[in-house]
Amino acid sequence: MERTIPSEDLALAIDAFVRVTNALLRARAERDGNRFVSEIYAEDGLRYVRIWMRDVGSQSSSRGSAYCFIDKKGGTVDKKPSQVGDILKPDGWKKPAGGKRGNVLDASWVGATGPYGVGYLTCPNYAFGADQTTYGVIKDAILDRKIDAAVAVAEQALPKKEAS
Repeated sequence: MERTIPSEDLALAIDAFVRVTNALLRARAERDGNRFVSEIYAEDGLRYVRIWMRDVGSQSSSRGSAYCFIDKKGGTVDKKPSQVGDILKPDGWKKPAGGKRGNVLDASWVGATGPYGVGYLTCPNYAFGADQTTYGVIKDAILDRKIDAAVAVAEQALPKKEAS
């Protein structure tokens, strides 16, 4: 039987998603020598939690862009079934597109998120670039509710670039 976080703990699962993804974004910026670090934020709505992204330290007054949506209630999105905790690609700022890209309750998103949003579950090359063993350790820590441990692993997850 697959381990999951109970749906009544959706807020914990969303917090884990945001914190671990931000750790991966920081690790990527450090590895690549980026001047600005992107961060994601959760904004609660009636049906969905909008996860949005912006560059921290940028002088832009832009609020950012939609990174993904998380379904709080389940049902259908664009005539496709959706469950509580499903991660959905954005169809603009205000609404998601149908078709899940993972679920925060089973941590299936680990390895499917990338620096610009969530990819397809069948597209492993979209992710940040950590190895599958590392992604497995992060996923296990999340499912064991050891979010600080998952963040610590994520902060060290990306291979360093070779000096040329």
